[in-house]
Order: sequence, then structure tokens, then C-alpha cells
Amino acid sequence: QRQMCIRDRSTGDDCCCDGEMLLTRRRVLVVACALLGSLLGLFKMMLILPQLEPVPYLRKAPPSRPNRPNPANTLSQLSNKSPIWSEQHELRLAMEARKKSNGVVLYSEAGCFGEKIVVSSMSNEPNCKSCWDACGKTYPSGTDANLHIRSVQLAGSDLWGRRFYRSCVGTYHYDQPEEVKLMPSGTPGCYHFDKSAALASVVWHDAPDHSRIFLPQSYRVLYSAESATYFGYQAYAHLLGFKRSQQQTSPATGYTRLLTASEPDDLSTEKGGVIPTFTAARHPRFSFAYGPFNKPDVVDKFMQSGAATENVMVLTDPDNFLVQSVANVASEVHPGHGAGAGAFFLGNPQVLRLWRECICSLSHRRGACAGLPPVRQDEIEKEFPDEPQVWAAGKLLDGQQCDVHPDHVAVPYFVHREDLTAMAPVWKYITVQILQIRHKVDPLLRGLQLSWCAEMYGYIFAAAALGVKHKVWTGLQLRDVEAKISWEQGRDQDIKMIHMGRAWFPQAYAHRVTPQWIHTEGRDLRPPGTEQVWCKCNWTAADQVPWPLPAGIDFVSNVTLTLIHDSYQQFGRPPTNKFRAGNTPDGYHKSFP
Repeated sequence: QRQMCIRDRSTGDDCCCDGEMLLTRRRVLVVACALLGSLLGLFKMMLILPQLEPVPYLRKAPPSRPNRPNPANTLSQLSNKSPIWSEQHELRLAMEARKKSNGVVLYSEAGCFGEKIVVSSMSNEPNCKSCWDACGKTYPSGTDANLHIRSVQLAGSDLWGRRFYRSCVGTYHYDQPEEVKLMPSGTPGCYHFDKSAALASVVWHDAPDHSRIFLPQSYRVLYSAESATYFGYQAYAHLLGFKRSQQQTSPATGYTRLLTASEPDDLSTEKGGVIPTFTAARHPRFSFAYGPFNKPDVVDKFMQSGAATENVMVLTDPDNFLVQSVANVASEVHPGHGAGAGAFFLGNPQVLRLWRECICSLSHRRGACAGLPPVRQDEIEKEFPDEPQVWAAGKLLDGQQCDVHPDHVAVPYFVHREDLTAMAPVWKYITVQILQIRHKVDPLLRGLQLSWCAEMYGYIFAAAALGVKHKVWTGLQLRDVEAKISWEQGRDQDIKMIHMGRAWFPQAYAHRVTPQWIHTEGRDLRPPGTEQVWCKCNWTAADQVPWPLPAGIDFVSNVTLTLIHDSYQQFGRPPTNKFRAGNTPDGYHKSFP
């Protein structure tokens, strides 16, 4: 069965329609009705708003993918077609047509004369969607539009709560902006307002957001970890965040911890624990030499196992705590096209240098890698004796994809199952190649931090080698080191997850009520008016969790401490045993082999 879902932003719930009939009747009952329902509005726009660009009736075909071989030779050529993606865009096209039919023309003189600015409900501003404000805008002559709007002409229906304000609500934040009431003028279809009121904004409060209209497809949330005290509390909090974030239930959402260890630990369901877990043995060399190598290694083993059956894999880190459903993001993924958060190296030209000079053509290295030999094929086969999919990965790095610009994304990755199955061995192979050269190349490409980010570049280079594109999804996650926002702002901004690391209390509260939690470590990272009270970098992090939380705590700190505290309440504290060495300087990071 297929569904169409619309997300209610006020409750966070997905309202879905079930049944096979949606497949055969969707275009007739939904798309056609929406398009026909907007014909009158579009006709009005043709008369009133001639400057608006026409809406194309047919969508463009999705871009074709390079015809590159699958390194494992186990998958058929990845398809360029995706019915879900196609139907989803047709639904959005219909909604876009309706939104363009709702518009206004703003005039510089009374009676709808003088210069004009055409605005539709497709407009967006930094602080709102389906809105427009005059701050920083000009008429065609260059005259400042702010405070110089004298009359308004309307087009389309007013079903979406169109309102006018005297403040620039899209640029600045106002708790209760003053509304401007329109009054009919002597010109038909033209409205004016009290001369003492300066019109500055128009907002369609109830206009649907494209992110609320999607066709769900199945997805699975994954993360890789080891068994250690450092990972234990994160695993519990990660699971609780998943359970509370109202992930999609139809199709059901999968969840798996990918554990690198010689045996399943006591937190796994296999051993009576609560965390669904896939366990894979360590690589005897690279797992200990560079811990992050475990990520591509265990992902490859999981994908090769055939345990993944969902269409989309959502690959997170253990310190990515989910806050809201990611169903609408997963719905955007189809073969050859994924998504991810913007990486810390977003826009850094050194990434392209590393790709072109060191990786995309291993036999013709130049620039920063001139004279540095790659890991030989016989060495690869010796290191991975039972993994022919890794042996074949080098065939993709033959120079044919050097013109591709790798996408600057990082976790969480949203990628189609077929793509990740093909990418994972290449990801692992490229990570090994980077590990061999990182100490010699790092001084030349310092901005890339190769000493601890080799697997991050391995992922985006594997995607580039196979022609898998990733959209940088703005606002997908909020990191602890980014701008501090309140809980209410985080909810309104539709943040999907946090990337936790530190937590802060308001400074006055910390000194007056909880001085025992104040850290000396991290003082230079304190946001103004705060004190750091917790950090995953400290060996006491699993044991000392500040609680209760004060008013005014920022969004990331709130989510971090709440999920850790509540997970202990629900699951208990991960015990100290052979899998976790305990809360000591030597034991905190010690992993079970």
C-alpha cells in the first residue's frame, strides 16, 4: 500500500491516507482537483499579476546518473526512475500552482497606481514561510518599499489566513506584531488603509509548507558504535529519542545499532537488552589504529548481510539525538539522490583538491599527493581476504569521475538502500587510502583535519565515484556549538535532531543553585551568560548528569540532559562489566574488543 501524508506542525502528527486506491486515483482526485481548483485563481493572476512566471505543467525528468559499474557486481544497474519521487513532485506541483494563485500587488500610490511590487504566497523570509516584508526591498525605480506602500490589490482566495502587518515580521521577531486592516477604495479590487498605519508585511499564516506534503517510504535509522562506558549512555538516550520523536509508523520505521565487537553486548536485544543491534567483528588492523574506520566497516557488513529491507537508510551518530520525525526528509530520497547535513568543511575548496589530487585517480596522483603511492591491490586483498566487494572498489578510481564535485555533507546521511550497498565498500576502501596519506597531506591541507575525519571524506568521495548526489538539507540538526535557541524556537523551526556534546545552565542559576556542576574545562566555549555544566568529553559524563533543569536552558542542552536522565529512569544505568570499564579516566573510553 502507498500513502500520502500531510504533517500537522502544531501537533507533529502525520495525517495519512491508506489504500491502493491512492495509486490509481491520486492524480485524478488530488492533483487534478488541486489544479482545477486553482484555475480561477490562475485566471485572476493572468489579469492582475502578469509578471508572475507561468507554472510548468509537466515536471522535468530527474537527472540521469553516470553509468558506473557496481563494484561488487551484486546489484543490477541502479534505476533512474522512482515512482514515489515522481508522484510526490506532481503533488507538490499542484500545491505550487495553488500557492502562486494567491498573491497581492503592492502599490506606491493610493488607488493602486504608481510603482508596484508583485508578491505571491510562494515568498519566504528568514523568519517565516509564505510571507513577504518590505525591509530591504525596493520598487523597480530603486525607491525604498518600506513605509512607502499606499494601496494593495488582491488575487486568489483568502483561505490561507492572509494578514497584513506594519512591521517586518519576516526579518525581525515580534511577539505581537500590529495588524493592518484593509479598507475598500474607490477602485474596484483595490484596498487602502489608515494613513497612520505603515504596511510592511504580508503573511499567509495557513499556507501549506512543501515539507508537510510527502509520500512516505520506508526508512531505517542506523548508527555505529562500540561497547564502552562512553557509548552506553549515548545508546540509551539515542533509543529514547527515537521512541519519543514520533517516527513514521506506516510504513514502519526500522532502528538498528551497528556494534563493532567480538560478540553482542548486554544492551542488545540478543542478550536480553533493549537495543536492536547488528554486531560485526573488528578489523584486526584498522579498527584499533583509527576508531572511526569502524563506521564504514560495520555499515558495509550490515548492508552485505541483507538485513536492511527499507528503501532509505538514515545513518546517524550515537550523539545524534532525534527530536522530530524525519519521514518527510526520507521521502525525498530515491536512487542516486540522497541528503545530509552541511559538513564543517562546507564550501572549503581543499575538499576538491583532496579528491582530484589524491583519490579520484589513484594511479595519477599529483599536487598534495604527488609521489605518494596508493595502497596496492594485493595489500587490499590481504587486509580484506573475504570481501571481494572491497577489492573491486579501486576500479572506480580510474580518473573518470575527477570532474565530479563531491557534496559537502555529513551525518545524518539519508541515502537509498541500493546506493549505500554499493557505496559502503568504496567508502571503506577510500578511507583506507586516506589513512595511508593523512599525516603527509594534513600539513598541506590543514583545513580538512584528516587526522580525525578520514571516514567523512571517504563517504562523500564514494558517493562521487558512484554518481550519488546529496542535497545539503538546511536545519536538519542543531549542534551544541551553534547558536543557542529556546525550546519553543527549536520546536517552531522543525529541527529534526541535535548533535550533542556539551550542556550549559544560565550563569546566575549555576552559581546560585548548582555550583557543583560548573566546569572549568570548556570555559572559552561558554555562550554569554552561561556556565558549562556537562560535557561528553569528561569521564564523569555517564555518572554525573545535572538535574533538574532550570528555566531558560537552551534547546540542545535541554534535549541532551533530558534524554540521558529519562533514559536512566526508563532503562536503568548501563552497568559496569566486561563491556564497559566504568567512570574512570582510563575506563571511560575503553572499548570491549
